[in-house]
Amino acid sequence: MNRSKKAVIAFATVLVMILNILSYTFAPVYADMTAVDKLMQNERLINIQDMSYRYSDIAKHWARDGMYKLSYMEILKGFTDGTMKPDRSLTRAEFIVMLARAINIPVTDTYNQFYADIDMNHWSFQYIQAAKAAGLINVFNESNLNPDKVITREEMTVVASAVVRDIPQTSPTRVFKDLNTNYQYIDNINIVTGLGIIKGMPDGTFKPYASASRAEASVIIQRILEVKDVLANGEAQILQVFAEDYEKSIMTNPNQGTLNNEQLLIYSITKELKQNTLRSMIISSFEQQNINLSRSIEDLYANVTTISKYLGEVSLNYKLTYSTTDGVSRDYYVKKILYMKKSEGSWKVYNSTATYSRAYAIAPAAKINLAWQYLSQGTPDMSNAPKFEGLNVISPTWFALNNASGDIRSIADIKYSNWAHKNGYQVWALVTNDFNKDMTSQMLINPTSRQKAVDTLIQYAKDYKLDGINVDFENMYTKDKDLFTLFVKELYQKTKQIGVVLSVDVTVIAKNSNWSESYDRKALAQVSNYIVLMAYDQYWAGSPVSGSVAQLKWTEDNLKKVLLEVPKEKLLLGMPFYTRVWQEQYDSNNKLVVTSKAVSMEYAEQLITENRAIKTWDAVSGQYFATYNKDGATYKIWLENENSIKLRVELANKYNLAGVASWKMGLEKPVIWDVIAATLAKKVAVK
Repeated sequence: MNRSKKAVIAFATVLVMILNILSYTFAPVYADMTAVDKLMQNERLINIQDMSYRYSDIAKHWARDGMYKLSYMEILKGFTDGTMKPDRSLTRAEFIVMLARAINIPVTDTYNQFYADIDMNHWSFQYIQAAKAAGLINVFNESNLNPDKVITREEMTVVASAVVRDIPQTSPTRVFKDLNTNYQYIDNINIVTGLGIIKGMPDGTFKPYASASRAEASVIIQRILEVKDVLANGEAQILQVFAEDYEKSIMTNPNQGTLNNEQLLIYSITKELKQNTLRSMIISSFEQQNINLSRSIEDLYANVTTISKYLGEVSLNYKLTYSTTDGVSRDYYVKKILYMKKSEGSWKVYNSTATYSRAYAIAPAAKINLAWQYLSQGTPDMSNAPKFEGLNVISPTWFALNNASGDIRSIADIKYSNWAHKNGYQVWALVTNDFNKDMTSQMLINPTSRQKAVDTLIQYAKDYKLDGINVDFENMYTKDKDLFTLFVKELYQKTKQIGVVLSVDVTVIAKNSNWSESYDRKALAQVSNYIVLMAYDQYWAGSPVSGSVAQLKWTEDNLKKVLLEVPKEKLLLGMPFYTRVWQEQYDSNNKLVVTSKAVSMEYAEQLITENRAIKTWDAVSGQYFATYNKDGATYKIWLENENSIKLRVELANKYNLAGVASWKMGLEKPVIWDVIAATLAKKVAVK
């Protein structure tokens, strides 16, 4: 049994002891965790960090990358004071040992003393033996090696050339000002310069007799390892297949990969081995607490970016899903690089780096751009729907309070959520009370009914992979204001546990109105993630006079009132995608009758064109206004279009709101999405 296998067995034994200790020490950490907290703890498994590889003196050193790479392979080690001492001279023995370990020269227990001053008690004996037997250090052909003597650049070059002497050169050789064609080791110099291993000094000299530093040795060894060689057929494919299996085993074991925990420890070395040990500890601590979390990988793509005789790098991209036993799940997009080294005839991972993001998450600096999609009979197939520029939250009208007992009817479809997520949208499904104040009142006053409604919505959130729930209860009794707040609070306590966003729609503030005074906006903001101000229907469908759906000045005035009760970072400004076509006509009694119908932006423009109406800008409304006469009636339109929407989004920016919400998809012009996205991106806030 060779020494490396013995080391693995010894390490595994120690690991078992550590895990047994962890089963006790980690107990208080994960007790009574919510489902979403468990998932967030699992994020640590994606990118395990080992902070022991940090050196204070090479942050800006020219050899930084090479020294770190060899440090991660544990070919080069730092000092106990946290430094690497890059400019310190290197001895012959130190360089030979570094090189021998880097290129995996086989060491044996056979005794054959090549140098009088290197016996089997010397710390470098096995590596010196192996390097000499391989013909790498024949430049030291005296009876003594003088292992503690500082190695020169010349000696280091000759040794390096012996390692790569059979590899075809890829670059022109270099000429150095201080070396002539009769230089003893000119052929060795040509080998290493032709492979880009040595490049000389900045002034064009080589300085063969200067002492070599730790930094110079590190970079030369790094370049030796990276030199391209003629590889066996299919070696890149072998590396790719191994990387895919390794990653599946690391992140989902024992679900999708073939490597068990012991094998993972064998196929990882040095820095990666430490990271995997910590990963095993975390997983063990969860298992000891009966925190059962399934892990799965989808859409895994592996690409071999670098491969040489000794080293390989593979980039990985995939979607990772963590799920709890009660149906809560969270998806992540992971980008990872595996750094591998050929060791004992097989590829092994010595380091890995990962970046990840919550799938469908809204970037921390981004504004929310929500749009409601009105659905009543069912959920359509959205597979051919266009991608909406800048949209990051979509709210289908999926749920409705069905009765006073708290039953919630649903037309939800998981295929819709999958489509939305694939397009980068979060799904905040809307639940309505159907504007039924009596049914709502009876549900709110009954704790059992409230609980039933809450539990049903939470189950729907799990079943349909919702990112949020949007509560749209309107036309409630004023006396039920506090009960409605209590219902939202009870729902919020559950959505927090599973990582689902809770938003509540409210009207503008108005006196003597059930539609307005049934909301305690300040209290609701404290028990939800967001409040959505429905800043439209200033002149509603049944209004006795014609007017804009939402004048700009009216919108801003009402926004400022709500901001006195709701923090700006929790407020979304609701915007109308519709406009109303008003008809004014006198009846037989000479009484003016006003009626209206809501239409899309494009249909309103069509009416204006067909009736040859002239549009004029109304600064108060922030809209174009048009009027025309037809069949004895007067028609009036305050247009919603790219101009009015831009002004509304600018209001959201002006008051630094969390974002905007638009009612409803399908009534907008296609250009509106570009307008919202571009305007939100400006983020101009009041100073």
